[in-house]
Amino acid sequence: MSSKEQRTYQLCQDCLAGRLTIQEVSILIPKSYRQTQRLVNKIKLQGMAGIKHGNNGKTPYNKTPDQLESEVKSLLQNDYYDFNLTHFREMIEDKEGITIGKNVIHRIAKKNGLVKRPKRRAASKKHKPRARLPASGMLIQFDGSVETWFNNRPLS
Repeated sequence: MSSKEQRTYQLCQDCLAGRLTIQEVSILIPKSYRQTQRLVNKIKLQGMAGIKHGNNGKTPYNKTPDQLESEVKSLLQNDYYDFNLTHFREMIEDKEGITIGKNVIHRIAKKNGLVKRPKRRAASKKHKPRARLPASGMLIQFDGSVETWFNNRPLS
């Protein structure tokens, strides 16, 4: 039991002995009056076991089975190693008959170091700014056409 749980238990015992009120206990352990009332009643009925949460020691209902997790890991490492995770999910649903959420696949891949980063384009080269012209509003004028304009001579 943690030190916080021990302190809460001791305060609830003081409340049951009449040394503290529920209001004072609820201030000392930052819980509402109603939550403190429920906690004191639970400790009165169950003793020290009443301080622990009801789900303590139980496996979560939405835990991915270890067998399924290892199967997904081996498929991602061996058969579908060059697939991204969305494509991998679609393929194992079609070919292997395994229906699993994308977040679960991402968690498994991340845990085993199999998350692929998207390819990034190389940074574009910056263009050099042109030098300012002496007067405001002046522009460089040039002709980009291949036509010959002046006496049948090209301009370059």
